[in-house]
Amino acid sequence: MSVYTTVNKTELLSLIEKYSIGELSDFHGIEDGIENTTYFLTTQTGNEQKKWVLTVFETLTKQAIQPFVNLLSFLDAANFPVPNPAIDKLGQSLQTISNKPALILSRLHGSHLIEPNPIQCHNIGKVLASMHKHLLLFTEPMPRGLDIKQLQTDRSSWVLNLPVGEQQLMQSAIKVCEESMAQFQDLPEGIIHGDLFRDNVLFENDTPSGLIDFYSASHNTLLMDIAIVLNDWCVDDKGELNQNKTDAFIKGYHQERNISPAEHKALPLFLLFTGLQFWTLRLNKHHTHHQNNNVSLDTKSLIKYKDPKVYRDIVALRLASLSNA
Repeated sequence: MSVYTTVNKTELLSLIEKYSIGELSDFHGIEDGIENTTYFLTTQTGNEQKKWVLTVFETLTKQAIQPFVNLLSFLDAANFPVPNPAIDKLGQSLQTISNKPALILSRLHGSHLIEPNPIQCHNIGKVLASMHKHLLLFTEPMPRGLDIKQLQTDRSSWVLNLPVGEQQLMQSAIKVCEESMAQFQDLPEGIIHGDLFRDNVLFENDTPSGLIDFYSASHNTLLMDIAIVLNDWCVDDKGELNQNKTDAFIKGYHQERNISPAEHKALPLFLLFTGLQFWTLRLNKHHTHHQNNNVSLDTKSLIKYKDPKVYRDIVALRLASLSNA
């Protein structure tokens, strides 16, 4: 969530009029995340203020967004700490602003963690497992998640611009994933968040108070979510897994759902695969954004990029770990 689309006050006032949420009193764009345009809104009814998040979708259509709206409403009804899509006077959640799909969602309390402690890792593990279990009851169709074949096709001409050593590292990691994934075809599946990084979770003290940005959710192997969290939450500044945090996360997850022996066996491979996924994704985003000449300099200042080198290093470490196993 960054600012790619500049939304003016007149457009916002017109949008707010569709709802019964009060009058617009403040708004500003934020640079968190990398996928969509995001604004914080404040509305006022008498002396009461309410805070909201406006998300403008840069690539998804309304049809593609609807499953995520349904997913958020389902989790909100089950008292999970997720943003609830606001409903307008006609009973609709999805809107259009600046000719793009948009949602107004409740803004949750809390702040992002910079350096999670073991207690916080334990607690996010518990919440993630509880969500995995509850989403087994969610019967609406969701997109199918990423696999190794899709990862290969997602690479573009930018691969040829990488240093030779990085090209070789990427190809070696893909080869290992290709050769090894076939033995793990029957792992538990369900709906995963798919992007549960620290900047997509809010905390109040040691308690998760908000899970946000569900637009990468999919039907996939549950172990994908576990590996994504471990690679972001439970590592040192070099990308090495921190044993205390890893153990705390696994213990928290086990309080709600047991990780099977087969999942434990497959975890090192999934740590590599998800590292490869986000290294590729970040490289692709950098390439796309640098080629985009339709974005103004003012707008570019509110676009946040994540460093691909973080996941390059993680891929190197996970590949070495598998080779030494």
